[in-house]
Amino acid sequence: MSSSTRRLAALPALGLGLSLAAALAAGTGLRMRQPVIAVGGWLAALAAVLLAARTRRDGHQEGERWKASDWLAAASLLALGLLLRLPDLAGNPWIHSDNEASVGLAAVDFVSGVRDNPFTVSWFSFPTLFFLLESLSIRVLGRSVESLRVLPACVGALAVVATYGLGREMFGRRVGLLAGLYLSAMPFHVHFSRLGLNNVFDSLSIAIFSWGLWRGWKTGTRGPVLISGLALGLGLYFYATIRAAVLVLGLWLVAVWRSQRESLRDNASALAGLLAAAAIAFLPLGIYYLWQPAEFLAPLSRASVFSVWIPVMQQRFGDPAWWIMVEQLANALLGVVVVDLRELYAGQPLLLAPAAAAFMLGVTVLGRRWRQPQYLWVALWLATALGIVALSTNAPTSQRYILATPAAAITLALGLDQASSWLTGRNLRLHGRTAVIAGAALAGIVGYDLYFYFQVYAREQRFGDYHVEVATALAEYLAREPNPPYVYFFGLPRMGFRTLDTMAYLVPKADGEDIEQPLQGPPDWTLNGSSVFVFMPHRLEDVGWIVQRYPGGEMQLRYGRGPYTLFAVYRVEPVGDSWLGTGELPNRGGRRNQ
Repeated sequence: MSSSTRRLAALPALGLGLSLAAALAAGTGLRMRQPVIAVGGWLAALAAVLLAARTRRDGHQEGERWKASDWLAAASLLALGLLLRLPDLAGNPWIHSDNEASVGLAAVDFVSGVRDNPFTVSWFSFPTLFFLLESLSIRVLGRSVESLRVLPACVGALAVVATYGLGREMFGRRVGLLAGLYLSAMPFHVHFSRLGLNNVFDSLSIAIFSWGLWRGWKTGTRGPVLISGLALGLGLYFYATIRAAVLVLGLWLVAVWRSQRESLRDNASALAGLLAAAAIAFLPLGIYYLWQPAEFLAPLSRASVFSVWIPVMQQRFGDPAWWIMVEQLANALLGVVVVDLRELYAGQPLLLAPAAAAFMLGVTVLGRRWRQPQYLWVALWLATALGIVALSTNAPTSQRYILATPAAAITLALGLDQASSWLTGRNLRLHGRTAVIAGAALAGIVGYDLYFYFQVYAREQRFGDYHVEVATALAEYLAREPNPPYVYFFGLPRMGFRTLDTMAYLVPKADGEDIEQPLQGPPDWTLNGSSVFVFMPHRLEDVGWIVQRYPGGEMQLRYGRGPYTLFAVYRVEPVGDSWLGTGELPNRGGRRNQ
């Protein structure tokens, strides 16, 4: 056994030992038992895998290296991805959703020292590594919308570069460049990159996972496969749909076994290295899941169509279970090109019409060439991702599609490449201009998509709901002062002052109470300091009693992004038995005395 081969065997073993030590040092509590050993051991374990990935096996080549043009393309795509994702993070999407605020509060736990363990779970049973990373930007930018969205925006831009690398490796530079350019401007991907959530991490993880697997398979080198395993293991610390990558790999290996058994045998050790690298990265969190298996299953059980959705739909409409599943599958498939998605990206399908046409051409390419392993991989990837949507409640739910976005971009690129080849193949004058034609078609698609997202979708304000809009607007109103006034909230039966986490994250110093019952006369509350009375539209009849009891205040109406009123605000500054309008006296930061 050569020295390089021995190093290859030793480094992953060392990584497993270090990762296990990190897991034991971290423990399963909010705070790590031995933070330095836990974090240092885990990072050292990852470094051991990367070092093994850089060690060349005897008799094997590294494969085709990137040229200067590839690095230039990657840098340009990264810059374009950031340009479309970073500006105006607080204004687009315009609502700071309750889910984002919940992420912010979980991240604040790391800032405040409540927890420091990145190998457990927190809000919604999501692994805490994401919240730790979000806490770093909060430390720099403060508790703001931008601080939650800057990390996903950067990750989304990196996913664009990874998609270019994957497309280039599987189908050539032209397809890779077309796929990267499309994903950089894809409205769905841009939108999720601009949300302070962990969804977009799956698009980066699976793109790197697929790249490393295919490059290692094609060249017979072990390094890319180890990187593929790291991408899979680290991806498991973020959104739950990345778990389906294991299923894609299994299905692909079964199909390859039937047609390319010799290649599979040649790559058996590399595949073992992939699983070892994934285990090294995932081990600390995996040991936590062994202690808390319900936390591992929680993201699946709460979204499973079998746990809640089918019984509810049967009770509501009386349809048999098999018919409900047919509807789920149809919605999942049609949500790509026709049916409007729901929840976080509501009101339009995954792909707009021009992109959908190119995508369908790409699907025909996959169908004709599915026996080739790279085409089969993309087809299985898409099928598995759409299967996740079908098996989830309320299909087509938008956030479940994020795993499919790099594959959709590559499929679209294959469609454009094939269409331009057909066109130039029949016209001698256009021969040799395939890339120009494909690029021109993509430019039209990208232009249409960008206009839709930044002009139509942003202006129509489809994202979010009324309650979140109220909470966002009220948080913006209260955050104007270092010591917000005390709030008397005349709200809805399903919405109180503390119902949504948006307020708690953006205005942590805000204090108040809910006035649940309509007033029957002027209240006898004694105010001490600045106070605001917030009236939702259906509680405006209480305004008269408040003004009668506390005259001299200032009334404002806050309007929504559409033609409707969000709430009315009446603010008073108490001085003895009189109340003066806003601005006549400084804010004393007082609170209500009962």
